Parts: sequence; structure tokens; C-alpha cells
Amino acid sequence: FDVSGNRYRMIVTIIYEAQLVSILELLTHSEYSKNLWKERHQVRIRNSKQAASDSYLQCVIRFPLRAIKNERQHDQAVAEIARLSIRGHLDEGELQYVEALAKLVGDFEDNAGHRIKVSTRDPIEVLRFLMTESKMSVSALGKIIGSQGVASEILSGRRELSKAHIRKLAQHFHVGPGLFI
Repeated sequence: FDVSGNRYRMIVTIIYEAQLVSILELLTHSEYSKNLWKERHQVRIRNSKQAASDSYLQCVIRFPLRAIKNERQHDQAVAEIARLSIRGHLDEGELQYVEALAKLVGDFEDNAGHRIKVSTRDPIEVLRFLMTESKMSVSALGKIIGSQGVASEILSGRRELSKAHIRKLAQHFHVGPGLFI
């Protein structure tokens, strides 16, 4: 990753299915070249093999892995992924658990129509989708963009999103502003 004009190297783990990135190290190029980070993470991997299987089992006990069949189970699964993700540095067992649970969530979302096709999206369609997913009302949208009346006009198509609206919405929903363009 290009960090601060490529002055640093970032070591990360990525869970693609869950769309999660965990930063393990942020190093200068000279620190990176010494390869000490590899040793630190190899020791962590060796020491955590038993802990990983234990943590995986603890995750399964807390929230068993099974097919998601309704919105309530979906919300619970998403909350469990968020709980683990917010904690940060997950061990191998927790990473495997999050990956498996994210796959189950993704399967449910595909079948329940939770995902929108990005290639044919309309900014207002994206906004409505995000509002529905987060159970947001028009008045709550108005608080984010500054006016309930403007929010109603935007949703009805009588008004377009301004750059300021797009920035606020992207920040609130934790998405890229490009979704609203």
C-alpha cells in the first residue's frame, strides 16, 4: 500500500469474503528490509496454533455456524462479525471463523436480494438500499445531510445529491463517495 507518499510499508491480513483488512505492522522501508516482522509473525503463528483451534471453538460455541434463514439470524451474524472485527488482531482460528460466517452471510444476502448490482446502480437506488439495510428513516437521513425536506426531495428525484451530501453520506455509511456519483 502507498502510505505517506510511499515512505512506509504496511503489513496486513485480508479476509476477502468478509471484506476485512487488519493492519499488522506499519514500517519504514529500512525496518521492512530487516525482515524482523517476518520473525515476529512466524513466532506468533507457531505459538498460536493451539490457541487458534481453541478460539475457533469458542467462536462456534458463542455463535454456531449454520445456514442463515431469516433477517433476525442475518442481523445476529452481521453483529457477530462486527464484534470480532472491531476487536482487531484476530488469531488464525478467529479469522477462519469470520471467513466462514461471512460466507454464510453472503449466501443469505445473495438469495434474499440484499446485494445490489453495482454496474447498473443509480445513486438514489444506492442511497435507498443503504437506508433500508441500516433501517434509516427519511428524518434520520435529513439529520445527516442537514434537512429533512432536502432528503425527501433527493429521494423523490426532484433534487440531486450535492458534493457536500455525497461526502456526508459516504462518511456515515463508511463507503466510497463514488457510490453516489
